[in-house]
Amino acid sequence: MTKMKCNLDADILPASPAKCFQESPVLPRICIAPARAMYVGPGLQLEPHSNAAATIAIALKESFSLRTFKPPSGWSEWRSCMSALIPSETLHHIKSDGPLAFLYLDPVTDRQHPLTQEALDRGRAQLLQMDPKFGIHDAFGAFDIQPQRARDARIERVVLEIEKRPAAFGRLAEAAELACLSPSRFRARFQVAVGFPPINRAIAGSAHMAASAGKSSRR
Repeated sequence: MTKMKCNLDADILPASPAKCFQESPVLPRICIAPARAMYVGPGLQLEPHSNAAATIAIALKESFSLRTFKPPSGWSEWRSCMSALIPSETLHHIKSDGPLAFLYLDPVTDRQHPLTQEALDRGRAQLLQMDPKFGIHDAFGAFDIQPQRARDARIERVVLEIEKRPAAFGRLAEAAELACLSPSRFRARFQVAVGFPPINRAIAGSAHMAASAGKSSRR
């Protein structure tokens, strides 16, 4: 038996020269940037789950099926999509037989980017024209999502520090002190900027989830 060398950085493993990305077998690929993340690969047939950050789902070949859960009405009907924006903390279920890309948005800077379905479809079309080894910045750029400064510079500074040193912020007061705010004012501003509240010892985990965004929580 011939032992095949495994390249951990491989994005696509073509059985033969392919004309375009959709015609190539896809291996999972994860890219991380400050407070953003991207997954490219098989749909994985995940169970219903929610993400800490808003997520753009993109079909790279066949369409995928999506449904979302909203209380008290419950689950929506399944709908066929080539691209979709899934809001943060939204329980959802995706089924796909083809490769997908997921872009996990920065809750501090990207929450100011309204994306219509037309913009999502246009971004997908641009993404499919790129080199198959497109990077995370190119992928976000296809959807016209560029780095922005947060409205609240003090909260942005805290989030960036928590990304660097998550273990150093075990209590709300420590993060509030870095922002030069009282704990109550910091809590209120953090909620507005990030989209969910810092809850004492959960603050480090909350900000880390906002930064990595690739981890999902099942309900």
